[in-house]
This record gives sequence, C-alpha cells and structure tokens, in this order.
Amino acid sequence: MRLSTFLSALILLSFLSGCASVFSGTDQKMIFKSNPEGAIVYFDGLAKGTTPLELLLRKDEFKEIRISKLGYHDKIINLQTKIDKIVILNLVFVTAHTTDAMTGAMFEYYPNAYFADLQKKESNKFKNNSHLDKNSSTDLMNYVMSYYNVIKQQCQLRCDNAHIDTLAALISRDYKKDRIIARQLAIRTLKKSSDPTEYLKQLYADIQSYS
Repeated sequence: MRLSTFLSALILLSFLSGCASVFSGTDQKMIFKSNPEGAIVYFDGLAKGTTPLELLLRKDEFKEIRISKLGYHDKIINLQTKIDKIVILNLVFVTAHTTDAMTGAMFEYYPNAYFADLQKKESNKFKNNSHLDKNSSTDLMNYVMSYYNVIKQQCQLRCDNAHIDTLAALISRDYKKDRIIARQLAIRTLKKSSDPTEYLKQLYADIQSYS
C-alpha cells in the first residue's frame, strides 16, 4: 500500500513539474494594431510583419517593439512581463519552478495587445521621388530602400526569414495578390535585381507579366 502511494505521488509530481510550461506553454499570442494600418512591427530590430499583426511569441524573448510607417513618427514600446499565475502551483514543487524558469514559461507579456496611434510627420522625403514605382505604397518603398542589402545577403543562404515575410505581406497588400504568390514574386525579383530601385521596378514588371 505504501509503495502504491509513493508511485502515485511520483506520477503527480512528474505531471505538475513545470506547471506553466505544461498548462500555459512557452509561447504567447500577441496582437499589434496601429492607426494608420500597414506599419512595420520590429521586435528588437527584426521585422516580423505589418499591422494588424497577430502572432505567437516565445515568452520573455523580446524586450522592445518598434512600430514604424513612412511619414509617421515611430512608436517605441518596451515590453513588460509578469509572472504567470499558474506558477503559484510551483511553490509546492521546487523542481517545477526550476523547469519554468529555464523555459521562460514562468513569465508572460502584459498586456498581450498593443495599439499605436502614429503621429504624422510634416514632410515625406519619398513624396516626389518619381524614379520609384508609383504603384507601390511608401511602406514597401521604405522597406526595400532600407533593408534591400540585408535581405539580399540573407536570401543567398535561406530565403525563409522575417524580412521575406514582411515583403510578401506588403506586396500582397499593395498588388492584391495571394500571400504565397506574393512571396514567390518577392524572392524571384530579389534574385534578378542588384539594387533597391531596380528591385521595385522589376517587381512591378514581374507582377504585370504574372497577371
């Protein structure tokens, strides 16, 4: 009888070990919105997409969010975290607390949704740049002009990263294309171009020929 009780206790302890990891997980759904929409969201300097944006983030991984749209002042957000309530159960089991601390599951972002009311700048340096593709939004132009070299270099190794995701999102929005098609066009044009201005012109040509 004692052996059975002991084994039951071990099973219960194993189940409860890392309470937050088991019940809450190590990822958390986050929502970012802005006025106007279409702003690029950077996580510690890495672009993840455009607003409205909903995605899963690993808990306690990022510290700063920057929401940026050409012609508007950036919105900087310092992400705050709090201890997940489920961690209270860990007070009973020390090993569980250690597990959650190692995985980061004992913390969660708070709040989990942000809204940025972006303030417009007085001037827009791209307003009169006739050499840029007029069919593209200033968001796409700004992104390509700012990150083309980085994207080009990364894509030589692997064209599966946050920069390509952002490009696909912007192309999909501007040219009303399916996200998968927009991604293919983003990568195809990247391989044929050598500078950001050529990329924008070639992208428009590729989209026209694809249609």
